[in-house]
Order: sequence, then structure tokens, then C-alpha cells
Amino acid sequence: MTVLAWNCRGLGSPSVVRTLIDKVKEKKPILVFLAKMKANQSKVKGIQHKLQFMQGILIPSNGRSRGIMMIWKQGLDIRFKICSNSHIDVVVHGEFGKPPWRATGFYGQPNTNKRYVSWKLMKTLNEQCDMSWFVFGDFNKMTHPEEKLG
Repeated sequence: MTVLAWNCRGLGSPSVVRTLIDKVKEKKPILVFLAKMKANQSKVKGIQHKLQFMQGILIPSNGRSRGIMMIWKQGLDIRFKICSNSHIDVVVHGEFGKPPWRATGFYGQPNTNKRYVSWKLMKTLNEQCDMSWFVFGDFNKMTHPEEKLG
């Protein structure tokens, strides 16, 4: 089982879309989570078509906040649970004969002063379910100083 999470600023660029398509072909993920998108719905539908991931959930950008999206191939038994402008929560059923498991695509608050909101959300989500849970995305948290490039 593979998932792909990408902070995809610049998704409107053909070279970025080509890179995304190449990564999906190479890694063969069952779920793709895209964060920090600033693309309109028709652009997103075009990208989904190119990736052949026609099922999914889009939380569009709103003002200065960027959008997020989780997509998957048609035919997978993935059921929507809940979402906000910073997360998408689904349950994956029947994958490789394993019991259902929960997947959450997450985009953490970029503003350090508001980061507590992200961690409060994670705590709330954790309390809602006791099945296996995989959280992926951009937490906007550096764990090592060398991660900072500017």
C-alpha cells in the first residue's frame, strides 16, 4: 500500500503537473493527497483525468488559504468520513483483504501562532476512531534545522 502526499504549490505549471503524473506512475499510490493548491475546479478535473484518479474530495482554496484534495482510482472502496479546510478523513475498506483503516490527509497551520489549532484538530480526530490510522501531508513543522532552506 502506497500513498502520496505533496505540497503542490505551482500546480498550474505544466512541468509540475508532469512531475506529479510521473510520480504517480512510478509509486502507484492508492491515495493521493495534494495540499496548498490554488487551481480552479476545471484544472483539478483535468489533473484527475490525467492521473486516472477520478474519485476524490476537493476542498477549494478560499481567499488566501490554499485548497486541499484527496483522490483515488475508481473502484476502490474508500468512504468519506469528515473534512475541513486543513484535513480530509476517509476510511479505506477491502484493501488487500485487510480490515478497514483510516487515512487522513493533513495540512497544518503555516502560522506558528495558530499551530495549536492544528494539534487540537489532530487530538480531536484521534479521539473519534480506534481503527488503524495513517496521517500524512504537510504538518508545517520542522523536526531538524537543516530542513529550513530560507
